[in-house]
Amino acid sequence: MEVHHLWLLFHGCSIEVGLNSDGKAVSARGVGDADVNRGKLCIKGILEYELFETPGRGRVPLLRNRRDETFQQASWDQALMRTTDEIKRIQSSTAAMPSPSSPPARS
Repeated sequence: MEVHHLWLLFHGCSIEVGLNSDGKAVSARGVGDADVNRGKLCIKGILEYELFETPGRGRVPLLRNRRDETFQQASWDQALMRTTDEIKRIQSSTAAMPSPSSPPARS
């Protein structure tokens, strides 16, 4: 079986995920020359590729307008636009907030 490697960044570590000829993730290893982990992986990194095929894993975006509504399947464009709009809304609402004052200087 021929395995191709794709370099990804997960949880702050650089990981090479091995893909078989069908494009299915079959292995993971640390990227040797990456400063952040120098080829080493924690247990989460070692098993990261298994999450791609986990039963129950979300594969399509789900959106709702209010908490009391059920989620509805949406397109990736709709989900990304909603995310962008929410980030902008949060940024604009917090931009006008005063920053916390500094603690009083000790004498």
